[in-house]
Amino acid sequence: MNGHLLLTLVDHAKPFKGTWQIYQQGDSLFSACHSPAPMAESAEASSCQAFTTNQQVCRFTELLQFYGWSIDGQTPETLGFRQGCSL
Repeated sequence: MNGHLLLTLVDHAKPFKGTWQIYQQGDSLFSACHSPAPMAESAEASSCQAFTTNQQVCRFTELLQFYGWSIDGQTPETLGFRQGCSL
């Protein structure tokens, strides 16, 4: 994935669900990419969804958290994103 990785989300209770990674590709271009768990039985490939505003990607991240996903790791980029989104 091109862009700057902002954060990774995982569901520790259900690791088979894989991971979501949020990237910033420009001032107002973001993408959220889902990767299946390495041991997943399906041949599902990674898929990405584009967002054109910070508000959209913040709302998407909030929705994932509502459904049990949690932010994994505490990089400076992750902390900045969380602060900007009030997460």
